[in-house]
Amino acid sequence: RSVVIGITGRGGSGKSTLTDELILRYFNDPRTEKRKVAILAVDPTSATSGGALLADRIAFMYATDKNWVDTSRVFIRSMASRGSGNGISFALPDAIKILKSSGYDIFIETYGTGQPDTGIVSLVDRVIYVTTPDLGGATQIAKEEMLQIPGTFVVLNKNELQGARHVSSLLRGNIEQENIFFTTAIEHNNAGVNQLYDALARLFH
Repeated sequence: RSVVIGITGRGGSGKSTLTDELILRYFNDPRTEKRKVAILAVDPTSATSGGALLADRIAFMYATDKNWVDTSRVFIRSMASRGSGNGISFALPDAIKILKSSGYDIFIETYGTGQPDTGIVSLVDRVIYVTTPDLGGATQIAKEEMLQIPGTFVVLNKNELQGARHVSSLLRGNIEQENIFFTTAIEHNNAGVNQLYDALARLFH
């Protein structure tokens, strides 16, 4: 059965780097050696130019490199939102159906979202919300709708930055412990990313 994972969060939180690291672990996992994976990276369409940068894949250092992964088992597609809102693209539901029918596991990276942008939740088996130590205080956390959705994996990325200890304490007061992960995605073989992948890997087996 195909597994669909959504990775969402505000712009600059490190979603692309985290996605890339998860894909690397997927290919290093002997339990998924007979599976294939698709990455759908959604970027916003500019209200002024009508175009989209489609640059998320620039951060995919491993997923696009045959020295790290079997690129014959990876499909990557950038998608423009075309003004759909909610961090997703109008074409995304149909793209998911096509890829699932072809036997792909799917990682979807949404564009940088705001507080109410939860459109990805209904399309995936598990959603990961990526945030950083500049998330803010308790009031700001209470406004983050993604943090109120049961079963969401919450990732405090860039955990090496100032303020991480304070925000991690606030998150622990609002999120079930098994759903919180503390990562530094730019650090190769980061322990927090390993723990996140291990939690996701249960869906593949």
